[in-house]
Order: sequence, then structure tokens, then C-alpha cells
Amino acid sequence: MVSELLSFSNRSVLPASTIRRDDLFAALKFIRFEAQMGDAALFGLPAWAPLVIIPAAFGIMTLRFVLHFFFELFTILKPAFYQEHEIEK
Repeated sequence: MVSELLSFSNRSVLPASTIRRDDLFAALKFIRFEAQMGDAALFGLPAWAPLVIIPAAFGIMTLRFVLHFFFELFTILKPAFYQEHEIEK
């Protein structure tokens, strides 16, 4: 069970979700700065409006990595849980 927890896929998902979360917060900060500048983009839109896609994408990636991490964790721990609570027949 410990070797499964330390497998390559499980080690890479949690740091990836942390990095995407940090990217999400940086993108939100960038958009806030763009909104404070008050510049206009194409067709008179505020400059920050087209940039909203950036934190949205990072948010979706963060959610995907976090859900994948918990799915893998529960998949690994589920057999051990059932073995501990097995009902005598």
C-alpha cells in the first residue's frame, strides 16, 4: 500500500495542483491590476475582459488535479478499508 501511495502518478498530481493554484492566484492578481489601469482593448472592451479566460483555465486545471488526487487516494485506500471492516461470514 505504501508503494502505491508513492507511485509516480500520485507524486505528480499533488504538486501539479499546487502549482496550478498558485498560477490561478497570480492570474487573478494580474487581472486586478489590469482593471485598475482602466485601459481599453479591442472594440472598446476593458483590457481585463479578454484576460478572464486565464484564471478560468487555471481554476479548471486546479480542480481537475485535486479531484484526480482524491480519486487516486480513495482507490488506493479502499481495499485496505474493506479488509479492516470485513464481516465474518
